[in-house]
Amino acid sequence: MTNTTNLREVASRLIANKRACRVTSRDPCEVCKSDGWCLADEHATLCPRANGEGAAYPKRFGEYGWLYLKDGQLPPQQPRYLPKPKKRLTDAELHTQMAPYARHYYRKRGAEVATLATQLGVAKWTLDALMVGWGKLYGKSCWTFPERNPTGRIVGINARFSESVGGKSKLCVSGSRRGLTYVDNWADYPGPVLIVEGGSDTAAGLTLQRAVVGRPSCTGGVDYLVRLLGKLPRERRIIVVAERDRKKHEELSPKVRARHFRYCNGCMQCWPGRSGATETAKRLTKRLGRRVIWLLPSGAKDLRDWLNKREADVEDTDAMAKLGKQVPA
Repeated sequence: MTNTTNLREVASRLIANKRACRVTSRDPCEVCKSDGWCLADEHATLCPRANGEGAAYPKRFGEYGWLYLKDGQLPPQQPRYLPKPKKRLTDAELHTQMAPYARHYYRKRGAEVATLATQLGVAKWTLDALMVGWGKLYGKSCWTFPERNPTGRIVGINARFSESVGGKSKLCVSGSRRGLTYVDNWADYPGPVLIVEGGSDTAAGLTLQRAVVGRPSCTGGVDYLVRLLGKLPRERRIIVVAERDRKKHEELSPKVRARHFRYCNGCMQCWPGRSGATETAKRLTKRLGRRVIWLLPSGAKDLRDWLNKREADVEDTDAMAKLGKQVPA
């Protein structure tokens, strides 16, 4: 039987060196074939999109996912005098670093933010409320979305590029920690609290005059969400909004298809939007001690797509408030 202590050490090494071990488009994850989020080296892979089948370790390593060994063998034992990992910055220290950048890009915004609002089909005021900025990163023009911790401190900046950089349209500013996207008065909006994925869906929820909080990925941000939602009245519902991004069995890559059940009801490999939402809802239910449900927008990929299909005037707040009451929640 494989020593679980050694397996934990393998995962710990990947996490401690996550910047160097992050998969890329040139060297994607061997488990889910993604070019982002997963961690891998020559011996093992940590995959958050997998469902745990065939994993070497019986438990999930938090938001980093399941541990898979390459060739099914443990790597050679490393000496016990491993270099000490870098100190993890506190949220306050990150805010000191990231907030000036966020304000800098926000002050430089102009017609470009209005252009993004038109592209996304959301009201321009929502992007201003979310402190969306404009500038250049890695030599490319981009819009910047600040991400916060539960107290409102900016812990990271997510960039949305007008042109792809290395095959990617979204990247985080170096040193960022993934956080939540929300406005200060998010709880003052009526109705259930919608937990959506990403900044654009958050803007769509605000356009519809709904209480909305954006999580960084389909399974990310749970720790911050627990702290943010912990003081909500128990009678107010919390709903995790899933994305309709399912792929057919035939659309999966050959390696993934080889171990994927043809009649799967939806896993992290073929339907990450739904599988991630259900996992997030379960984790929030357990940690908040209250029922948290999930749903799929009716006839749409996500909340923003649901809004766009209504073809309404997004700048008319009264009309949007009336339309927002029709959101299936």
